[in-house]
Amino acid sequence: MRDRNKNNPVGHYTAVGLSLGLCFGVAFGAAFDSVGTGLVLGMCIGMCLGAGIGASVKKKPDNKSKQNGV
Repeated sequence: MRDRNKNNPVGHYTAVGLSLGLCFGVAFGAAFDSVGTGLVLGMCIGMCLGAGIGASVKKKPDNKSKQNGV
């Protein structure tokens, strides 16, 4: 089997989007002062939107790996 990373060096920001969405979801949920509904709903919506946006944004390939032949 081939290594996927060597053939396709362009990745995604899924983990970054997920964590930022969770942080913003918690912040908005806490701002609305409804811990039961607002915080949980903010976490869920933030995680879904963050993961979706992070998966749709592609990373640029690293120029150093192309120059070194790695």
